[in-house]
Amino acid sequence: MLLRLRIAYRTEVFQFMTSVYYKQVNGVMSRLVSLEDEVSTVSYQNLNNSLNQGLEIIFTWNKWDKWNMMLSGNAYKTASDGSNLDSDL
Repeated sequence: MLLRLRIAYRTEVFQFMTSVYYKQVNGVMSRLVSLEDEVSTVSYQNLNNSLNQGLEIIFTWNKWDKWNMMLSGNAYKTASDGSNLDSDL
């Protein structure tokens, strides 16, 4: 499931855009690394689900003919639920 909301506002001099998103994936594959007796092993496991949330903001300023300024930022959170796996992992 993916939900995304975008909002934009523009004038002759500046432009402001923002985007908020929420994404849930069920049955996601993930790489797991385990260490035992100084030997690392890489395996792939199915996790219950993964949840991604975020916010993106972009501000553009076009004050002069040859110069443009842009400021952008992105904040996000990713969480994975692996409760279906062994507790050692």
